[in-house]
Amino acid sequence: MIHSLKVGRANVFVIQEEKTIIVNTGSPKKSDFLLQSLYKLGVTKNSVSLILLTHGHLDHFGNINEIRSVFNAPVAIHREDVGALEKGQDSYLKPTRKRGALIKPFLHGKIKGTSPDMLIDTTLSLKPFGVNGKVVHTPGHTDGSLSVILKNKEMIIGDLLMGGHIGGFFLPHKPRHHYFAHNMDTAQKSIQRLLHEKPSKIYVGHGGPLTFRDIQKREF
Repeated sequence: MIHSLKVGRANVFVIQEEKTIIVNTGSPKKSDFLLQSLYKLGVTKNSVSLILLTHGHLDHFGNINEIRSVFNAPVAIHREDVGALEKGQDSYLKPTRKRGALIKPFLHGKIKGTSPDMLIDTTLSLKPFGVNGKVVHTPGHTDGSLSVILKNKEMIIGDLLMGGHIGGFFLPHKPRHHYFAHNMDTAQKSIQRLLHEKPSKIYVGHGGPLTFRDIQKREF
């Protein structure tokens, strides 16, 4: 089961099966809110097997230090995005359209950098972490973007797509390209590779969740 929590500007996901995996930690300075939300879901120190970061942007790893210290679980990120985590700030933001260029000057921020416990290159089975699924490399938004595919075909795809407008505030279930992407052609290929799996539900970092049918209608 996937639970979605809006933490600051971005969504945090909690996968609960035999064990619990926390996917991303939201915008900085929201750790108290996130912890209380996790406790309400029954997440305990002993239940968390992994903290997975879908990519190296601050609104998705902003509370990593606090969450890691509480749950003492290993942190995983793709090798290509580890530099952002170690510096505690965004990797390069390349706007895909005018709105991205307009908001980019307001997105600067920084936290205390940290190193991950695990570096992912291509795929990672989640079975050793108590979840029936896998992590796959889906570059485009960033070079090291990752997605989660569960056995029931539910997916968490980070910022490969987004839902709605103004960070998902309006029309959150309407699929859209994100405001930023390192390489749009690569992002398109990653999207198509995931759609080939015929996902049952798609969770994104902003807005959502999205459906396979709605994404097909937009002809991504």
